[in-house]
Amino acid sequence: MAARLPVIAILSMLLASCGQGRDGTLGVAVIGDAAALKERGQRLSPSAQLVRAATDEGLVGFDEQGRVVPALADRWIVTDNGQSYIFRLRDGTWPDGKRITADVAAALLRKAIAGLKGTALGLDLAAIDEVRVMADRVIEIDLAAPVPELLILLAQPELSFSWKNAKGQVVGTGPMAFTSAEDGAQLFTLIPPEKRGLPQQESFASRARAVSLSFAKAAAAVARFDDGDVDVVLGGKVDNVPLAGRIGLTRGNVQLDPVTGLFGLVVTRTEGFLGGAANREALSMAIDRDALLGGFNIGG
Repeated sequence: MAARLPVIAILSMLLASCGQGRDGTLGVAVIGDAAALKERGQRLSPSAQLVRAATDEGLVGFDEQGRVVPALADRWIVTDNGQSYIFRLRDGTWPDGKRITADVAAALLRKAIAGLKGTALGLDLAAIDEVRVMADRVIEIDLAAPVPELLILLAQPELSFSWKNAKGQVVGTGPMAFTSAEDGAQLFTLIPPEKRGLPQQESFASRARAVSLSFAKAAAAVARFDDGDVDVVLGGKVDNVPLAGRIGLTRGNVQLDPVTGLFGLVVTRTEGFLGGAANREALSMAIDRDALLGGFNIGG
C-alpha cells in the first residue's frame, strides 16, 4: 500500500540545492517498463503507480513517513462510529482553472471506485455505501461497516483524480507534470503552487528542480546508481535487496517503504493462535526488527 511514498520522499529533494545533474535535474531510475507512462485507468503496474502518484492527487496522500496527509481535501472528520468520513476540499482550482468543487470531486471518486471493481483494492473499498455531496466543497463517504484503514486506501494512486484538458490530453492535479522526453528519459517538473490553487511560494521557480525519469531492469538501474548516472532508484522488491550488497551501498542508501502490519505482514485470519489480540501483540513485541534488517545493511 505504499506505492506513493518514494515519490513523496523525492518531492522533498526537489526544492533543494542542485544534485549530481549539471542543471540541477534529479535523475531517477524506476525498476520497470516505460509502458507505465501510457497506463490509464485504475489497474496499474507498480511502476505506473509511481508515475500516477507523482502527477495526480486524490482526497488525501502520504508524507515521507507513510502518514496520511491532506491533498485535495485539507481537513476531515470521522463520525457515526467510524461509518462516516466527511472531507472539506481545499479552496483551489482544477487543471482547467475552474474551482475545485465537491460535485466534480465526488463524481471522479465514484468513477475511480467503479474502475477498481474486482481488484484487491476494490474489495477493500466494498464497504463504501455512498459518496455524496454535502456542500460546495464538502464530501461525505458513508460506509456499511467501519473500515479503519479507509484513509490509507484513499491515499492510493489508483484513487487519485485525472483530468482531460481542452486538447483531450489526460492531465493530473499534481504535484508534478510531464514536460518533455529527452535521451530516453521523461522530464517531469513541479507545478507552481498557484497553478494548483495553492498559495504562491516565494522564489519557487529558482528553487524547484526537475526530475529526469527513466526505466530499467533492477540490475541495470542499480548499476546506473553506482556509476552516478542517477540519484535515486525506485521500485525495488525484496528479491532485489542483494543487488545493493553487491555494489557496497552503505546503510541509509537503501530505504524501505513504511508498511502496515507485523514487520510488513498483515494478519488476515482470526482463527488459531493469531486470533487473539494479546498473542498478536506478544509476537509483534518479540520481533527485533532492527536485528532482522541489520544483515541487509538497510535503513528506513
